Amino acid sequence: MTSAHIFFIPGMIMLGTILGFVLGARAARNQADLQKRRDEEREAVRAARAAKRAAGEKSGAAETETQPEVRKPEPEVEKAEPEPKPAKLDSQADTVKPGKSDKSSKPKSAKSAKS
Repeated sequence: MTSAHIFFIPGMIMLGTILGFVLGARAARNQADLQKRRDEEREAVRAARAAKRAAGEKSGAAETETQPEVRKPEPEVEKAEPEPKPAKLDSQADTVKPGKSDKSSKPKSAKSAKS
């Protein structure tokens, strides 16, 4: 080994550590921003739902008990059956190679060739 390895190897380790720290911090920041945005959207939906319930109670629905929202199950969609795959053909049985006889015919014997 040359003396350059004394500087090169630790330098590459330090460079990798620094790049990993920078890229990892960026990914963590992006994840935190995404989570914050999701939380804000959830709070907005909750506030809208609470306002809707409050408006329903003011319009005379206060006399009856408020029912919790019940989601209707989505209708099941029939899944189309996959198309059947075409049957595979045995390529050797369907074709005859030029210069060779059909396998189903019997080879001629020497006795039949003389007659």
